[in-house]
Amino acid sequence: MSTTSASMFEGRGGRLATGSLVAPPRLATLVYRSRCVEPWSAQALRRMVDAAQLRNREESITGLLICEEDRFFQWLEGPSDRLARIWYSIRQDPRHTDIEILGDAPSPVRFFGDWDMKLATRQTLNPEAVRLAAAGLAASGGVAVVDFPYDRPWSRPDERLDPSLTEHPRVGELARLLFAADPDLASLLIDELHLGTDSMAQLCATVFEPAARGLGDLWMHDECSEFDVTLGLGRLQGAVRSLSSTTSQRVLSASRLPSVLVAPVPGERHTLGATLDAEVLWQAGWDMRCELPATDAALGKLLASQWFDALDLSLSAAFEREHWLPRLARTIAFARASSRNPALAVVVGGRAFFERGDRHAQVGADAACPTALRIDPLLFGMVGTTV
Repeated sequence: MSTTSASMFEGRGGRLATGSLVAPPRLATLVYRSRCVEPWSAQALRRMVDAAQLRNREESITGLLICEEDRFFQWLEGPSDRLARIWYSIRQDPRHTDIEILGDAPSPVRFFGDWDMKLATRQTLNPEAVRLAAAGLAASGGVAVVDFPYDRPWSRPDERLDPSLTEHPRVGELARLLFAADPDLASLLIDELHLGTDSMAQLCATVFEPAARGLGDLWMHDECSEFDVTLGLGRLQGAVRSLSSTTSQRVLSASRLPSVLVAPVPGERHTLGATLDAEVLWQAGWDMRCELPATDAALGKLLASQWFDALDLSLSAAFEREHWLPRLARTIAFARASSRNPALAVVVGGRAFFERGDRHAQVGADAACPTALRIDPLLFGMVGTTV
Protein backbone atom coordinates (compact mmCIF):
# COMPACT_ATOMS: atom_id res chain seq x y z
CA MET A 1 0.00 0.00 0.00
CA SER A 2 1.43 3.39 -0.93
CA THR A 3 0.48 6.91 0.11
CA THR A 4 1.45 10.30 -1.25
CA SER A 5 1.24 13.84 0.07
CA ALA A 6 1.60 15.10 3.61
CA SER A 7 -1.32 15.62 5.95
CA MET A 8 -2.21 17.25 9.24
CA PHE A 9 -3.16 13.72 10.31
CA GLU A 10 0.31 12.25 9.72
CA GLY A 11 3.44 12.13 11.83
CA ARG A 12 6.92 10.83 11.07
CA GLY A 13 7.02 7.65 9.04
CA GLY A 14 3.46 8.15 7.85
CA ARG A 15 1.96 7.27 11.23
CA LEU A 16 -0.78 9.18 12.99
CA ALA A 17 0.32 11.97 15.26
CA THR A 18 -2.87 12.59 17.18
CA GLY A 19 -0.86 13.46 20.26
CA SER A 20 0.92 16.26 18.38
CA LEU A 21 -2.30 18.05 17.48
CA VAL A 22 -2.30 20.95 19.91
CA ALA A 23 -5.71 22.55 20.41
CA PRO A 24 -7.30 20.74 17.45
CA PRO A 25 -9.97 22.57 15.49
CA ARG A 26 -13.57 21.80 16.24
CA LEU A 27 -14.07 20.38 12.76
CA ALA A 28 -11.67 19.18 10.10
CA THR A 29 -11.96 17.89 6.54
CA LEU A 30 -9.89 15.20 4.85
CA VAL A 31 -10.12 14.40 1.13
CA TYR A 32 -8.24 11.53 -0.51
CA ARG A 33 -8.36 9.15 -3.44
CA SER A 34 -7.05 5.62 -3.84
CA ARG A 35 -7.05 2.60 -6.13
CA CYS A 36 -8.73 -0.75 -5.42
CA VAL A 37 -6.37 -3.71 -5.11
CA GLU A 38 -9.07 -6.00 -6.56
CA PRO A 39 -12.39 -5.24 -8.29
CA TRP A 40 -15.35 -4.76 -5.95
CA SER A 41 -18.66 -6.51 -6.48
CA ALA A 42 -21.85 -4.54 -5.88
CA GLN A 43 -22.52 -6.68 -2.79
CA ALA A 44 -19.04 -6.06 -1.35
CA LEU A 45 -19.31 -2.33 -2.02
CA ARG A 46 -22.70 -2.17 -0.34
CA ARG A 47 -21.39 -4.05 2.67
CA MET A 48 -18.39 -1.75 2.96
CA VAL A 49 -20.58 1.36 2.79
CA ASP A 50 -22.97 -0.03 5.42
CA ALA A 51 -20.03 -0.68 7.74
CA ALA A 52 -18.64 2.81 7.12
CA GLN A 53 -22.02 4.37 7.90
CA LEU A 54 -22.19 2.57 11.24
CA ARG A 55 -18.65 3.63 12.11
CA ASN A 56 -19.19 7.21 11.00
CA ARG A 57 -22.37 7.58 13.03
CA GLU A 58 -20.48 6.47 16.14
CA GLU A 59 -17.65 8.92 15.42
CA SER A 60 -19.84 11.85 14.27
CA ILE A 61 -18.21 11.76 10.82
CA THR A 62 -20.03 12.75 7.64
CA GLY A 63 -18.97 12.69 4.03
CA LEU A 64 -19.07 11.40 0.49
CA LEU A 65 -17.68 8.28 -1.21
CA ILE A 66 -17.34 8.10 -4.99
CA CYS A 67 -16.56 4.78 -6.63
CA GLU A 68 -15.57 4.80 -10.29
CA GLU A 69 -14.24 1.56 -11.78
CA ASP A 70 -11.07 0.81 -9.75
CA ARG A 71 -10.80 4.23 -8.09
CA PHE A 72 -12.14 5.58 -4.81
CA PHE A 73 -12.57 9.21 -3.85
CA GLN A 74 -13.59 9.96 -0.28
CA TRP A 75 -14.46 13.21 1.49
CA LEU A 76 -14.56 12.95 5.30
CA GLU A 77 -15.41 15.66 7.81
CA GLY A 78 -15.88 15.78 11.56
CA PRO A 79 -14.04 16.30 14.86
CA SER A 80 -10.32 16.26 14.11
CA ASP A 81 -9.37 13.68 16.74
CA ARG A 82 -12.01 11.24 15.51
CA LEU A 83 -11.11 11.91 11.90
CA ALA A 84 -7.51 11.11 12.77
CA ARG A 85 -8.51 7.72 14.15
CA ILE A 86 -10.45 6.89 11.00
CA TRP A 87 -7.58 8.07 8.80
CA TYR A 88 -5.24 5.66 10.57
CA SER A 89 -7.71 2.82 9.94
CA ILE A 90 -8.01 3.80 6.27
CA ARG A 91 -4.23 3.73 5.81
CA GLN A 92 -4.03 0.22 7.24
CA ASP A 93 -6.81 -1.17 5.01
CA PRO A 94 -5.21 -3.63 2.53
CA ARG A 95 -8.10 -3.40 0.08
CA HIS A 96 -6.79 -0.24 -1.54
CA THR A 97 -3.44 1.29 -2.47
CA ASP A 98 -1.93 4.44 -4.04
CA ILE A 99 -3.62 6.57 -1.38
CA GLU A 100 -3.25 10.23 -2.30
CA ILE A 101 -4.31 13.09 -0.04
CA LEU A 102 -6.09 15.78 -2.04
CA GLY A 103 -6.92 18.12 0.79
CA ASP A 104 -6.98 18.48 4.55
CA ALA A 105 -7.76 21.50 6.68
CA PRO A 106 -9.72 22.84 9.61
CA SER A 107 -13.29 23.46 8.56
CA PRO A 108 -15.83 25.93 9.96
CA VAL A 109 -18.81 23.92 8.66
CA ARG A 110 -19.78 20.51 7.30
CA PHE A 111 -20.29 20.43 3.55
CA PHE A 112 -22.06 17.05 3.57
CA GLY A 113 -23.65 17.18 6.99
CA ASP A 114 -26.76 15.22 6.02
CA TRP A 115 -24.84 12.07 5.07
CA ASP A 116 -22.98 9.66 7.35
CA MET A 117 -21.54 8.31 4.09
CA LYS A 118 -23.11 9.10 0.74
CA LEU A 119 -22.25 6.67 -2.05
CA ALA A 120 -22.08 8.35 -5.46
CA THR A 121 -21.12 7.38 -9.01
CA ARG A 122 -21.05 9.08 -12.39
CA GLN A 123 -24.79 8.53 -12.51
CA THR A 124 -25.48 10.37 -9.24
CA LEU A 125 -22.76 12.97 -8.80
CA ASN A 126 -23.50 16.68 -8.96
CA PRO A 127 -20.26 18.36 -10.06
CA GLU A 128 -21.30 21.81 -8.86
CA ALA A 129 -21.97 20.65 -5.32
CA VAL A 130 -18.54 19.07 -5.01
CA ARG A 131 -16.76 21.97 -6.70
CA LEU A 132 -18.35 24.36 -4.22
CA ALA A 133 -17.27 22.17 -1.32
CA ALA A 134 -13.73 21.91 -2.73
CA ALA A 135 -13.62 25.68 -3.10
CA GLY A 136 -14.64 26.00 0.54
CA LEU A 137 -11.86 23.63 1.58
CA ALA A 138 -9.33 25.63 -0.43
CA ALA A 139 -10.53 28.87 1.13
CA SER A 140 -9.98 27.42 4.60
CA GLY A 141 -6.33 26.67 3.82
CA GLY A 142 -6.46 23.07 2.63
CA VAL A 143 -5.23 21.71 -0.66
CA ALA A 144 -8.01 21.26 -3.21
CA VAL A 145 -6.99 19.62 -6.48
CA VAL A 146 -10.20 17.77 -7.24
CA ASP A 147 -12.04 18.07 -10.54
CA PHE A 148 -15.26 16.23 -11.45
CA PRO A 149 -16.36 16.41 -15.11
CA TYR A 150 -19.72 14.78 -14.36
CA ASP A 151 -23.04 16.07 -15.56
CA ARG A 152 -25.62 13.61 -14.21
CA PRO A 153 -28.48 14.43 -11.83
CA TRP A 154 -27.75 14.68 -8.12
CA SER A 155 -29.39 12.19 -5.76
CA ARG A 156 -31.72 13.61 -3.13
CA PRO A 157 -29.94 14.38 0.18
CA ASP A 158 -32.39 12.18 2.09
CA GLU A 159 -31.57 9.04 0.11
CA ARG A 160 -30.26 6.19 2.27
CA LEU A 161 -28.89 2.79 1.37
CA ASP A 162 -30.53 1.19 4.39
CA PRO A 163 -34.14 0.08 4.06
CA SER A 164 -36.64 1.68 6.40
CA LEU A 165 -36.62 0.45 9.97
CA THR A 166 -40.16 1.63 10.58
CA GLU A 167 -42.28 -0.98 12.32
CA HIS A 168 -45.10 -2.23 10.11
CA PRO A 169 -48.47 -0.87 11.31
CA ARG A 170 -49.96 -4.39 11.45
CA VAL A 171 -47.31 -5.77 13.81
CA GLY A 172 -49.66 -5.47 16.79
CA GLU A 173 -52.25 -7.55 14.96
CA LEU A 174 -49.62 -10.14 14.09
CA ALA A 175 -48.43 -10.42 17.70
CA ARG A 176 -51.93 -11.44 18.84
CA LEU A 177 -52.39 -13.89 15.97
CA LEU A 178 -49.12 -15.64 16.81
CA PHE A 179 -50.68 -17.43 19.78
CA ALA A 180 -54.18 -17.80 18.34
CA ALA A 181 -55.75 -21.25 18.10
CA ASP A 182 -55.49 -21.22 14.30
CA PRO A 183 -51.80 -20.90 13.30
CA ASP A 184 -52.73 -20.28 9.67
CA LEU A 185 -54.02 -16.79 10.49
CA ALA A 186 -50.54 -15.60 11.47
CA SER A 187 -48.95 -17.40 8.53
CA LEU A 188 -51.26 -15.69 6.04
CA LEU A 189 -50.51 -12.26 7.51
CA ILE A 190 -46.76 -12.90 7.46
CA ASP A 191 -46.96 -13.90 3.79
CA GLU A 192 -48.85 -10.68 3.07
CA LEU A 193 -46.35 -8.51 4.95
CA HIS A 194 -43.45 -10.26 3.25
CA LEU A 195 -44.67 -9.05 -0.14
CA GLY A 196 -44.07 -5.46 0.92
CA THR A 197 -40.41 -5.90 1.89
CA ASP A 198 -37.22 -5.99 -0.14
CA SER A 199 -35.35 -8.68 1.78
CA MET A 200 -35.40 -11.08 4.68
CA ALA A 201 -33.23 -8.63 6.64
CA GLN A 202 -35.80 -5.86 6.23
CA LEU A 203 -38.61 -8.24 7.17
CA CYS A 204 -36.71 -9.03 10.37
CA ALA A 205 -36.42 -5.36 11.30
CA THR A 206 -39.95 -4.27 10.38
CA VAL A 207 -42.04 -7.36 11.17
CA PHE A 208 -40.41 -10.30 12.99
CA GLU A 209 -38.46 -8.43 15.67
CA PRO A 210 -41.22 -5.89 16.45
CA ALA A 211 -43.74 -8.76 16.64
CA ALA A 212 -41.50 -10.53 19.15
CA ARG A 213 -41.32 -7.39 21.27
CA GLY A 214 -45.09 -7.10 20.91
CA LEU A 215 -45.46 -10.56 22.42
CA GLY A 216 -43.32 -9.45 25.34
CA ASP A 217 -45.44 -6.34 25.82
CA LEU A 218 -48.64 -8.40 25.85
CA TRP A 219 -47.14 -10.64 28.53
CA MET A 220 -46.11 -7.63 30.62
CA HIS A 221 -49.71 -6.37 30.49
CA ASP A 222 -51.08 -9.81 31.45
CA GLU A 223 -52.73 -10.24 28.06
CA CYS A 224 -51.00 -13.54 27.36
CA SER A 225 -49.03 -16.19 29.22
CA GLU A 226 -45.34 -16.99 28.99
CA PHE A 227 -46.36 -20.15 27.16
CA ASP A 228 -48.17 -17.96 24.60
CA VAL A 229 -44.99 -15.93 24.11
CA THR A 230 -42.92 -19.06 23.57
CA LEU A 231 -45.54 -20.42 21.16
CA GLY A 232 -45.61 -17.16 19.22
CA LEU A 233 -41.82 -16.97 18.95
CA GLY A 234 -41.77 -20.56 17.73
CA ARG A 235 -44.26 -19.71 15.01
CA LEU A 236 -42.16 -16.72 13.96
CA GLN A 237 -39.13 -18.98 13.80
CA GLY A 238 -41.06 -21.46 11.68
CA ALA A 239 -42.07 -18.65 9.32
CA VAL A 240 -38.42 -17.62 8.93
CA ARG A 241 -37.43 -21.15 7.97
CA SER A 242 -40.35 -21.49 5.59
CA LEU A 243 -39.54 -18.23 3.81
CA SER A 244 -35.86 -19.11 3.74
CA SER A 245 -36.50 -22.42 2.01
CA THR A 246 -38.62 -20.82 -0.71
CA THR A 247 -37.16 -17.35 -1.29
CA SER A 248 -33.61 -17.09 0.08
CA GLN A 249 -30.65 -16.64 -2.23
CA ARG A 250 -27.11 -16.92 -0.93
CA VAL A 251 -24.56 -14.38 -2.14
CA LEU A 252 -21.45 -16.05 -3.53
CA SER A 253 -18.42 -13.91 -2.77
CA ALA A 254 -15.16 -14.09 -4.70
CA SER A 255 -13.26 -13.77 -1.42
CA ARG A 256 -13.89 -15.75 1.75
CA LEU A 257 -15.82 -13.89 4.42
CA PRO A 258 -14.87 -14.33 8.08
CA SER A 259 -16.25 -17.16 10.20
CA VAL A 260 -18.97 -16.43 12.74
CA LEU A 261 -20.48 -18.59 15.46
CA VAL A 262 -24.12 -17.61 16.03
CA ALA A 263 -25.84 -18.85 19.18
CA PRO A 264 -28.40 -17.92 21.80
CA VAL A 265 -26.91 -17.30 25.23
CA PRO A 266 -26.65 -20.71 26.94
CA GLY A 267 -29.86 -21.28 28.86
CA GLU A 268 -31.90 -18.91 26.68
CA ARG A 269 -35.02 -20.73 25.45
CA HIS A 270 -36.00 -17.96 23.02
CA THR A 271 -33.81 -18.62 19.99
CA LEU A 272 -35.49 -16.35 17.43
CA GLY A 273 -32.69 -13.77 17.53
CA ALA A 274 -30.05 -16.35 16.68
CA THR A 275 -32.24 -17.74 13.89
CA LEU A 276 -32.71 -14.30 12.32
CA ASP A 277 -29.02 -13.37 12.52
CA ALA A 278 -27.98 -16.76 11.13
CA GLU A 279 -30.35 -16.43 8.18
CA VAL A 280 -29.18 -12.91 7.31
CA LEU A 281 -25.49 -13.83 7.59
CA TRP A 282 -25.97 -17.00 5.53
CA GLN A 283 -27.69 -15.04 2.78
CA ALA A 284 -24.87 -12.48 2.82
CA GLY A 285 -22.29 -15.20 2.19
CA TRP A 286 -20.63 -15.44 5.61
CA ASP A 287 -18.86 -18.57 6.83
CA MET A 288 -21.58 -19.02 9.44
CA ARG A 289 -22.25 -21.76 11.98
CA CYS A 290 -25.35 -21.68 14.17
CA GLU A 291 -25.42 -23.76 17.35
CA LEU A 292 -27.56 -24.09 20.49
CA PRO A 293 -25.08 -24.67 23.34
CA ALA A 294 -26.85 -25.65 26.55
CA THR A 295 -24.06 -24.48 28.86
CA ASP A 296 -21.09 -22.14 28.92
CA ALA A 297 -18.87 -25.22 28.81
CA ALA A 298 -20.54 -26.37 25.59
CA LEU A 299 -20.05 -22.92 24.07
CA GLY A 300 -16.41 -22.90 25.14
CA LYS A 301 -15.87 -26.31 23.57
CA LEU A 302 -17.20 -25.02 20.23
CA LEU A 303 -14.87 -22.02 20.34
CA ALA A 304 -11.90 -24.16 21.32
CA SER A 305 -12.45 -26.73 18.58
CA GLN A 306 -12.63 -24.35 15.61
CA TRP A 307 -11.33 -20.90 14.69
CA PHE A 308 -14.01 -18.22 14.67
CA ASP A 309 -13.44 -14.57 13.86
CA ALA A 310 -16.59 -13.49 15.69
CA LEU A 311 -19.19 -14.70 18.17
CA ASP A 312 -22.79 -13.49 17.90
CA LEU A 313 -24.77 -14.15 21.11
CA SER A 314 -28.43 -13.28 21.56
CA LEU A 315 -30.88 -13.01 24.43
CA SER A 316 -34.67 -13.11 24.10
CA ALA A 317 -36.19 -10.96 21.36
CA ALA A 318 -39.37 -10.65 23.46
CA PHE A 319 -38.22 -10.10 27.06
CA GLU A 320 -35.67 -7.55 28.21
CA ARG A 321 -33.90 -10.00 30.55
CA GLU A 322 -31.98 -7.28 32.42
CA HIS A 323 -31.34 -9.72 35.27
CA TRP A 324 -29.44 -11.96 32.82
CA LEU A 325 -26.72 -9.38 32.13
CA PRO A 326 -24.30 -10.45 34.90
CA ARG A 327 -24.71 -14.03 33.73
CA LEU A 328 -24.05 -12.97 30.12
CA ALA A 329 -20.89 -11.15 31.22
CA ARG A 330 -19.57 -14.39 32.73
CA THR A 331 -20.50 -16.28 29.55
CA ILE A 332 -18.57 -13.83 27.37
CA ALA A 333 -15.52 -13.88 29.63
CA PHE A 334 -15.50 -17.69 29.51
CA ALA A 335 -15.98 -17.65 25.73
CA ARG A 336 -13.00 -15.36 25.21
CA ALA A 337 -10.84 -17.50 27.48
CA SER A 338 -11.85 -20.66 25.62
CA SER A 339 -11.57 -19.35 22.06
CA ARG A 340 -8.74 -20.35 19.74
CA ASN A 341 -8.87 -16.75 18.51
CA PRO A 342 -7.32 -14.40 21.11
CA ALA A 343 -8.91 -11.42 19.32
CA LEU A 344 -12.42 -12.89 19.10
CA ALA A 345 -14.99 -10.19 18.28
CA VAL A 346 -18.16 -10.54 20.36
CA VAL A 347 -21.52 -9.05 19.37
CA VAL A 348 -24.66 -9.28 21.50
CA GLY A 349 -28.31 -8.90 20.54
CA GLY A 350 -31.82 -9.25 21.88
CA ARG A 351 -34.41 -6.93 23.36
CA ALA A 352 -32.08 -6.00 26.22
CA PHE A 353 -29.81 -4.33 23.68
CA PHE A 354 -32.55 -2.96 21.45
CA GLU A 355 -33.75 -0.94 24.43
CA ARG A 356 -30.23 0.00 25.57
CA GLY A 357 -27.47 -0.40 23.01
CA ASP A 358 -24.84 0.88 25.45
CA ARG A 359 -25.25 -2.22 27.60
CA HIS A 360 -22.78 -4.17 25.47
CA ALA A 361 -19.88 -2.70 27.44
CA GLN A 362 -21.54 -3.81 30.67
CA VAL A 363 -21.32 -7.46 29.59
CA GLY A 364 -17.87 -7.26 28.00
CA ALA A 365 -18.99 -7.43 24.36
CA ASP A 366 -17.44 -5.38 21.57
CA ALA A 367 -20.77 -4.18 20.17
CA ALA A 368 -24.53 -4.60 20.36
CA CYS A 369 -26.69 -5.22 17.32
CA PRO A 370 -30.27 -3.91 17.72
CA THR A 371 -31.62 -5.72 14.66
CA ALA A 372 -30.67 -8.54 12.30
CA LEU A 373 -30.75 -5.96 9.52
CA ARG A 374 -27.51 -4.51 10.93
CA ILE A 375 -25.62 -7.69 11.76
CA ASP A 376 -23.91 -8.06 8.36
CA PRO A 377 -22.45 -4.53 8.11
CA LEU A 378 -21.67 -4.43 11.83
CA LEU A 379 -19.62 -7.63 11.74
CA PHE A 380 -18.02 -6.67 8.45
CA GLY A 381 -16.86 -3.41 10.00
CA MET A 382 -15.33 -5.35 12.89
CA VAL A 383 -13.72 -8.36 11.20
CA GLY A 384 -14.38 -7.98 7.48
CA THR A 385 -10.76 -7.15 6.60
CA THR A 386 -9.12 -9.86 8.68
CA VAL A 387 -9.18 -12.57 6.02
